Amino acid sequence: MTPTTRAFLLMIGVALVTVVGDYFLKVAGSGNALRIRPLVVGIVIYGGSAFAWVSAMRHIKLATLSVVFMLSMLIFAAALGAIVFGERLSQLECIGILLAVVSILLLYRVSL
Repeated sequence: MTPTTRAFLLMIGVALVTVVGDYFLKVAGSGNALRIRPLVVGIVIYGGSAFAWVSAMRHIKLATLSVVFMLSMLIFAAALGAIVFGERLSQLECIGILLAVVSILLLYRVSL
């Protein structure tokens, strides 16, 4: 596996972990009072992702990593909303997610 491939997979994994952090932040903010424990867990997850960014930036440009991370987060957050919180995705949103996947694949291909 090339360093570029590892960096891409690392950023996709970081996006998945960050969406788990989003889950905890949503739980922390739901209800009448702020829940401290899920808030702290969400913050720790967000902060921990910085270490992976540093590692991945050694092999791929920041602009490429940022796009891969954001598009991966979009895909995982949409899945989280649909699966865990029962949110429905419209047909246009599904097309957008498909285009995000195509974008990630194109960026990977160009980065090789």
